[in-house]
Amino acid sequence: MRQRWKMLILAGLMAVLLFLIAWQSIHIWRGIEQVHRPAPHSRQDGKLGVHHWNTVAEVAHNYGMSVDEVFNYLKIVAQPGDENLTLRALKDKYQKTSEEMQSNLDRLITDHKGRPEKPHE
Repeated sequence: MRQRWKMLILAGLMAVLLFLIAWQSIHIWRGIEQVHRPAPHSRQDGKLGVHHWNTVAEVAHNYGMSVDEVFNYLKIVAQPGDENLTLRALKDKYQKTSEEMQSNLDRLITDHKGRPEKPHE
């Protein structure tokens, strides 16, 4: 009888530990998913959804223009591979101010009168 109680207590402790490990793993996983999401207060939203984490290629695609045109609006002489950098990385690389980048993006947005409709896929 004594050995049976020990086994029951051990099995109960194992079940509690397994539950706690699973619960903590789920909690950690949800935290990891949140790491790369931009916080609402850190966004530099343009009028139509141009964010500092967008690349020049994405902006060009969204507005139906070439990458070179976007660089012209940003007043940047691009080097190969710059089209895949984020707007924030370009700002830092070419030592532009946030106000400069925002005014250039605003000009791009106004000149193109909004984002074209995306085709339904």
